[in-house]
Amino acid sequence: FQAEDGIRDRSPSRGLGDVYKRQEELDRKDFDKCLKHVFDNEGGLANVAGDRGGLTKYGVTQRTLSSWLGRPATDDEVINMKMKTAGDIYHENYWKKSRAAQIPAALRMTYFDMCVNHGQGNAVKILQRAINRTARGGIPIVDVDGLIGKNTIKHASSVDVDLLRSQRMLFFANLVLKKPVQMKFFLGWYRRCVST
Repeated sequence: FQAEDGIRDRSPSRGLGDVYKRQEELDRKDFDKCLKHVFDNEGGLANVAGDRGGLTKYGVTQRTLSSWLGRPATDDEVINMKMKTAGDIYHENYWKKSRAAQIPAALRMTYFDMCVNHGQGNAVKILQRAINRTARGGIPIVDVDGLIGKNTIKHASSVDVDLLRSQRMLFFANLVLKKPVQMKFFLGWYRRCVST
């Protein structure tokens, strides 16, 4: 770059490493914002009768912690788990694997919360159903296969967050229809759905 005084600027240009580092910082800020919302929804320690998750802290089940540790986690390890550990699990196993950073910003928090709450496959299917609801003439745009690929990411930009929420509520309603015993969780699910 030639300065006005004719002296050439010899400062190093930003390399690809700097660009990637900056992108990682932005992604991490986004993740931290979404994670706070998940923690607010999940709460602390829980062991609710009828909840398939069993003993859970910050939304991380004993089974998930066991997978993270590579061995069975004890009750005490769940009870004493630090928020940082839960955050690391969410970042590696939910944020990165679900490609949440590539989902449009307007949908990202809802999508990530769905990945945590329903599992990635179900969350992606909900997103794919929402995408197909935007299709002209009712012809599906994407396969509802639960796989987060280029086509799903590309067409996610056509989805309004309220449409995604409505498909999520339909998912909850179908859960209750299949298993009426889950009705006790429905109000909480509704509140979670409309708050994201």
